[in-house]
Amino acid sequence: MRNIWAANITILAICLGSSSVVQAQSSHPAACHVAPSISHPPSDIPVVEKVVASLGDPNVLASLRGIRYTTTISVGAIKLNTALTRIYPNHLIIVTSGAGVPETRIEASPNGAYRQISGGPKTQFPDDMAAELLKTVQYDRFYVGQNMGGIKVKVTDAGTEKIADIEATMLRLDIAGSNAVWYVNPLDGTVLRTVARVPSATGMIDQAVDYSDWRVCDGLTIPFQRTNTQGSQITQETVLSVEFNPDVSGPEPATSDSSTAVTSKTLAHAANLLSDDEVQQAISGKQNDRWVTIEDMGLMAAQGNQVPKIILFMPEAVLAIRAEAAKKQFIKYEPTQEDKRRSLMIVAQGYAGKTITEGCTSITRVVLLSDPSGGVVQEAYLSEPLEELWRNSFGATNNCQALRTKFSLDDVQKVKAAATNGEFFVAVFSGNVNTKTYKVKKKYQSKLGLD
Repeated sequence: MRNIWAANITILAICLGSSSVVQAQSSHPAACHVAPSISHPPSDIPVVEKVVASLGDPNVLASLRGIRYTTTISVGAIKLNTALTRIYPNHLIIVTSGAGVPETRIEASPNGAYRQISGGPKTQFPDDMAAELLKTVQYDRFYVGQNMGGIKVKVTDAGTEKIADIEATMLRLDIAGSNAVWYVNPLDGTVLRTVARVPSATGMIDQAVDYSDWRVCDGLTIPFQRTNTQGSQITQETVLSVEFNPDVSGPEPATSDSSTAVTSKTLAHAANLLSDDEVQQAISGKQNDRWVTIEDMGLMAAQGNQVPKIILFMPEAVLAIRAEAAKKQFIKYEPTQEDKRRSLMIVAQGYAGKTITEGCTSITRVVLLSDPSGGVVQEAYLSEPLEELWRNSFGATNNCQALRTKFSLDDVQKVKAAATNGEFFVAVFSGNVNTKTYKVKKKYQSKLGLD
């Protein structure tokens, strides 16, 4: 067998993006039916007006304050159930779960953003990541439709491009300073594809979403099939149900009104980033060896085509690797805020058997521990599945996933401080099963610069 590496994906990125006013003003599941054939508006009507009209009943659209999509998403061999809630203009909630996968809740609002696993402690996202999450709310088709052509959403005609057999009109959108591109059918204004930069564990990434299987839900037109593309990675998302103006009452991330708190928060945020000098040194190749591999090589370890392991990277190593990759492609490397963050990246890979029938293990969660009993536990602030495809010479395949995670150095120090001799642990899970716990010994910490 051989390992064919596919581009990275992230659930955060995949989750992009009634016929009466009374119905749209209260929370309720929408009744949906297959959309009828759309009669083409007169050709002299501007495309922007056609786009807004294609969204559905203008009264329902105008009264819409938010929407919840319940969907299924295939990520490698894992199928995830997702509830994506957007309350316009700045409240996002994503809840994911699946067979053997713990429920994960991500919530973002003007007060901050966090990630919570199985009702456990909340792990706060950095400020810039929270801001990027909130931008995805404003990418929603209906929010854009409500504001298209106004001060919040500026539209520029950018020519045409072939989408399947349609010469689609390209509309460049400036949504309160964020940019996206919509490809629309010039005849009826139907949105065929959207492209935008969305957050992932490694920074911002371009995502294209193609829409199909259109249905009318209480007056609004919604695509029930969405094909999400990031690089060479393609995933399919199916909408199961839609709810207008969902109730999202409940606790939100704590915040403070005091100017002292804001100033302290800003200073803390700046302190968590590498300085410009540190970034330049890393890009030049200095400290590019700040990474280690820890493999499960014990006598009782399964010896398949891939042994379980974790790879730990400091930000200096990540910057050096990405800068070198960009150089080989004659591309200028511009590090993102996330690239500069003082964090520990851990990539965890599971077991893969010597034959297809032996299967492989998908990794779904990685946590830091002060000791094997879990005295102090720290969750990753970002997790991103990495698909692995195993194929034998006969064409049979196995799909599983590795997992890329990131931990703030503050959280690393917390588990170190509570660990015996400062040697902390990394626990790796496949669903609810702890497949392996690795000890990060002093020799590894020394190479990483954590000592």
